[in-house]
Amino acid sequence: MQDGYLIKLEGLADNYTKFLELSDQDQQWLLPLMSRGVQKTIEMLKLISTKELTFEEIADDIDCHQTTVTQKINSLAKGGMPISVGKTAFLHTGRPRKLLKKEVK
Repeated sequence: MQDGYLIKLEGLADNYTKFLELSDQDQQWLLPLMSRGVQKTIEMLKLISTKELTFEEIADDIDCHQTTVTQKINSLAKGGMPISVGKTAFLHTGRPRKLLKKEVK
């Protein structure tokens, strides 16, 4: 993902927060007007606002690459989005995975 996009995303963190505060009805008619990248970011934020997930689980759920999820999460967190990296999930194989959850203010 390009650095320019990530910097832009960092600056838009407040806008994503405001969008998620809209009623479901307002979100429903606005979402189709947004780009696919914005739609995926909103989908990702909705996922982690309901439960803790790993980067891999988020990527699988929204059908994108894990690196994309990591970069978007990091940019939004830098921009002030309340995202916490919580406890670690241990899998039977491989290295420990960090769990992500969007904090509610």
